[in-house]
Amino acid sequence: MIVKVSYLTNFGNYRKTNEDGVLLHDFLVKEKNMFEPGYMVFQDEHLVFCVADGMGGHVNGELASESVLNFIKENLNEFQNKKNILKTIHASKLFLNHIAVSENAYGLGTTLSGISLLKKKGIIFNSGDSRIYKIQNGVVEKLTVDHSLVQALYNSGFIDEEGMRTHPHKNILTSAIIGDLNTEKPHVFLKEINLSIGMQILLCTDGLWESLLTEELVSCLENSAPIEDIAIELIELALEKGGKDNISFILLQIIDL
Repeated sequence: MIVKVSYLTNFGNYRKTNEDGVLLHDFLVKEKNMFEPGYMVFQDEHLVFCVADGMGGHVNGELASESVLNFIKENLNEFQNKKNILKTIHASKLFLNHIAVSENAYGLGTTLSGISLLKKKGIIFNSGDSRIYKIQNGVVEKLTVDHSLVQALYNSGFIDEEGMRTHPHKNILTSAIIGDLNTEKPHVFLKEINLSIGMQILLCTDGLWESLLTEELVSCLENSAPIEDIAIELIELALEKGGKDNISFILLQIIDL
């Protein structure tokens, strides 16, 4: 399998630190303020990509996202089927509980969205409101379901997709990976997809999708330009249109299976 990747993590227009992190298989990017997307090519039979958006205050948010992504990095071999992925994400919550005690950082937490690529199959996983989109044959499809109050309102028909990004309570999550000494397992959305050559996948924190109108995001992703050019357009537009939060994303394209 050959996968081309463009990625970025940015402070946004207002934040002075970055609580986001991105994991490119065994390469972790954190606490960066990138204005130009990075670019990498991976070739392997199994690849894992994740984004995480830390919560709990500047220092604690950074610690939470970094800790969970590092935990995943150390357990990449477990990300080859739904059962083990779920088990490992639940274990990352217990690990974050330990961090909360050792660092006196009760309540630190992070969202997590990722994809495990296995030959012709992809397994999507998500906890929180970071998202994953699929782009295939010019059609954009949101693959994940947010764990948030606005997702519940959307499901009930009270708001539309635009309402999810503008609602005053859009930041209230119904699940994430939290270090709170509680052993209750976080909700994790899991979905299996078939991969094909040319398919693109976008993983992003809410700093990206909340900055852009739905049609603006879709318009960027429908572009047939190389992914590194699309990535530049995404960050430039997100900073121009909003950038109230940290902005992080991974845009990948399947080159060969």
